[in-house]
Amino acid sequence: AIVCACFGVGANQIAEAVRGGCTSVAAIGAALHAGTNCGSCRAEIKTIIDGRRLQAAE
Repeated sequence: AIVCACFGVGANQIAEAVRGGCTSVAAIGAALHAGTNCGSCRAEIKTIIDGRRLQAAE
């Protein structure tokens, strides 16, 4: 599903970037541009990051 409509970035791309070491919304923005235009997707990006962190901790 598309998370960032401005740049067409999907949840899977964001999750992959988190697996690759991106640990903040700013890092996702630097890597994928998601969250760097209108900003409406930042909360969802943070949710994906936090969800991946929880999975990694298990």
